Amino acid sequence: MNLLPREFPTGRWGEQFDIGVVDGLLEAAMTANDCVQAFAAAYLAESVSNQQIRDAELVGERSGSFGVRAASASERYSASTDHFDALLRQWARHALHLARISTAVLHRLCTQRGARISAEHLRLADVVAVSTLYVTPQMLAAPPLATAMTGIDEVSRALLASAYNRAFAALRVARDHQAPPEVFDQDLPEVEESITAFGLLELAEALHDYGANTLWEIFVLTSSDTTTKSTLGG
Repeated sequence: MNLLPREFPTGRWGEQFDIGVVDGLLEAAMTANDCVQAFAAAYLAESVSNQQIRDAELVGERSGSFGVRAASASERYSASTDHFDALLRQWARHALHLARISTAVLHRLCTQRGARISAEHLRLADVVAVSTLYVTPQMLAAPPLATAMTGIDEVSRALLASAYNRAFAALRVARDHQAPPEVFDQDLPEVEESITAFGLLELAEALHDYGANTLWEIFVLTSSDTTTKSTLGG
């Protein structure tokens, strides 16, 4: 999975963008990265606690009792699971924002080549709840892939199409679980399963990857670094 799209370009980029667009793109990407790193730490904590429970239970089976270590590990596991779900929801929310804002900029960039791009023109969206995407899947726009579009080479179009298709497939799987849409935003008393049971992990990964690939294409198309462009086929 791409965190920030591979790396920042070494040259200048986005010179036809207002500073608000540049800042918006970078903030969206870095926020999504912060979320996935926090989620990864929570995932590790949950895994470690789960293994410690197993280790303590094995000792307990030999001794005929379950002691302080097992109880402590169980308590940590319960706490880490709650934290895990909360951070996964946050990651999915900001991965969606990265995908939406990057796609909006790329569409404008491809359809109005050379035009000044401002936050006002793009109407850069606020961060929205994942349940909104669940209910309205068409809000996840496809990348501009028409062959008449100038600037995006064949390989890049294939990568963007693959990333978008993966994101939309993950969304379909999540919707197929027929869970209440609100479960993607918050805990619900009537839902006992972890949010991972409803496909949110795969959706967050796919949205982040789509947003990262789209943002990287924006870097390539607007970069003044010819080395970066030739290396990536831009």
